[in-house]
Amino acid sequence: MKLSANDVTIAFQDGEANRTILSDVSIGFDQSAVSVVMGPSGSGKSSLLFVLSSLRDPTSGQVMLDDNVISQNKRSYQIRYEKFGFIFQQHFLIPYMSVLDNVCIARKDLDLKPKALEVLDALGIGPLAHSMPYHLSGGERQRVAIARALVKDPCVVFADEPTASLDKDNALSIYSVLRQATKNCILIMATHDPELLHGDERIIRIDETRLVESC
Repeated sequence: MKLSANDVTIAFQDGEANRTILSDVSIGFDQSAVSVVMGPSGSGKSSLLFVLSSLRDPTSGQVMLDDNVISQNKRSYQIRYEKFGFIFQQHFLIPYMSVLDNVCIARKDLDLKPKALEVLDALGIGPLAHSMPYHLSGGERQRVAIARALVKDPCVVFADEPTASLDKDNALSIYSVLRQATKNCILIMATHDPELLHGDERIIRIDETRLVESC
């Protein structure tokens, strides 16, 4: 499985000016390494992830999953629903639903409860399956968000600043858990925190609308 961007530009109208966030980006992703997108706030990290995941169409260029164009594709919702997992800075758990039900909502068309319980156990929060989100710590809630992203066996997991709202110890723990849990899929993570990294990641920096790989 490979995800790729081909000559992708992301721009938007800002008043009377046209602002370019990323320009002519061509890059590929596979399971060979964890890909970490780094750059200051407002540099375009989230925009890149949104375009790669088909949550947003590029201004120009194409995003492909293997040989299939998924940008500006009428089936992009179905592809995203079936093949992609998302983890955001905020956990976005539904407060009136149990941990288990929050995980299972990832695919409402499937009976995910057995798999969800397995994933929660693997993430160390199995005993919390029937708890409500407001009984959980910040780190536990983010583990639930990871479980929700993984329960449908995605091909690609997009993690947009998944540890930014956590303290240092929890952030380090969550990142380690995330890496362990995504060994069988492509992981693309945006972060501004180099202290999280293990040293074997593929680092992609955003520098004045361009992507620059530093290792």
